[in-house]
Amino acid sequence: MRWGLLVLATLTLGGCGWFDFSIAPEPEPEPEIVGGLSFKNLTLRQTNDQGELLWQLKAAEAEYKDDRRIVEVKNLTGELLDQGEPVYKVEAKDVQVQQQGDRLVLKGKTTVTDLRDKGTLVADQFTWEGEKDLLRAQDNLNVAYPEAEVTAEELQADGRKDELRATGKVRVISEEEAVEDLRLTTESLVWQRSQEVLVAGGEGGGVLVERLNGDQVGDRASGEELRWNLETNRLLFLGDVQVRLQEPDLMANAEELEWRIDDQELVSDRPVRLNYIAQGIQAQGQRGVMLIGENRAILEGRVQVNSEAHQAQLQAQSVTWRIPQGEVIGQGSVQINRLGAILRSQQLTWRIAQQEIVASGNVFYRQGNPFVQIRGNQATGWLEEQRVVVTGRVETQILPPRPN
Repeated sequence: MRWGLLVLATLTLGGCGWFDFSIAPEPEPEPEIVGGLSFKNLTLRQTNDQGELLWQLKAAEAEYKDDRRIVEVKNLTGELLDQGEPVYKVEAKDVQVQQQGDRLVLKGKTTVTDLRDKGTLVADQFTWEGEKDLLRAQDNLNVAYPEAEVTAEELQADGRKDELRATGKVRVISEEEAVEDLRLTTESLVWQRSQEVLVAGGEGGGVLVERLNGDQVGDRASGEELRWNLETNRLLFLGDVQVRLQEPDLMANAEELEWRIDDQELVSDRPVRLNYIAQGIQAQGQRGVMLIGENRAILEGRVQVNSEAHQAQLQAQSVTWRIPQGEVIGQGSVQINRLGAILRSQQLTWRIAQQEIVASGNVFYRQGNPFVQIRGNQATGWLEEQRVVVTGRVETQILPPRPN
């Protein structure tokens, strides 16, 4: 039987919706019926009530299965459309095509190109809801955009909200040069495309960000939630935040902390704790900045610095800590304690390894046995030896040693 230049067949699949099969005029090849319900050079179309195309697919070969509800297709190409405009391009070698109402289901390895944002999605199953501009993908899922690559168990691309939602073993690797070595792991991710922000964690579980160096993991940060701005390269962690740096070997803890990649800074406007593991020194304040490139931390608001090895503690309104050098500079109502000895001043530099102090401004020093109390303008001393030299309008009080 010879077919004319245009063949149109309307078939009902699963009791709802319909496929429109057609072939354009020459020079495109005409459809050929190979068997009872096998076709070659087939075009599959679906429209909504307004006559707008929801999808248009072309297949080199197609064969109906399962009571005409499933079409086995080879060499599939086509477009998924929203309000009559193509938004995704589809390509597949060997897939099943199913219609479920106004939804299109593709089963089999398929590559979908995001025409709006220049991304590529590859998965073994896609579902397209054209009336909602909603694309779902699952099974062996990989998503690549210029900014980042995403793998997950399931993904929804919501064109109405302009966001991607990924769930289940989500991993994100940034493609931006400044942060191309960062990897995010979580169970729940929302990529707000228009704002270029990744929102991860929350009720779906926590987040982990790692800096990769080949097969090795370097700096890492974790928390309950994360907001990652892809434009500014700033990562805001919320809830039980912990950051572990490799150089220096430092751990930071806070309820809220921002990792500013470009500036090489960790910033917290909430209470923050720092632990320099190599030297057994801990510091905490109401807010703080860690200048990673300078190996320096600045803490403000009721600051405390503890040296476990020397059983000494410093308190101040603000502190600048040169971490590898073990030097702490305190400002504003500074007090340092060690084994019953106390020194107060307005400014104090503490060289922890040497237990050397240099203080200035309303200096007050007191030790217990023998009891010595001194006031002056400046002081230099060594805490372990309980030896302090005070100068400038000195007032001294000395009592004899207490009997044993």
